[in-house]
Amino acid sequence: PVLHGPLVLLAVDQDRVPWLAWQPRSYVVAVHRLTGQIIWRTLRPDGASAGCPVVAVVAERPQLLLAGRGGVRGYDPDTGNELWACRWKGTRTA
Repeated sequence: PVLHGPLVLLAVDQDRVPWLAWQPRSYVVAVHRLTGQIIWRTLRPDGASAGCPVVAVVAERPQLLLAGRGGVRGYDPDTGNELWACRWKGTRTA
């Protein structure tokens, strides 16, 4: 997890398994660090990652950066909106 203001940002990247087919495969989520309330959750197409999210200033604004299978994505850490995506051939990140 990574802290961003009052939020704890967590990547939940996983492959789909038959007995959990009802769950979204992968997502990134922001939880309020004092209340535990989910502030936002965004589904991710690039799962199967063991990497950690990073918040950095990119293009003069804070961005949540997260790599996964087949791509790297940038998100707005306050809203979870995807800002950009870059495809790559990597199959796992750690």
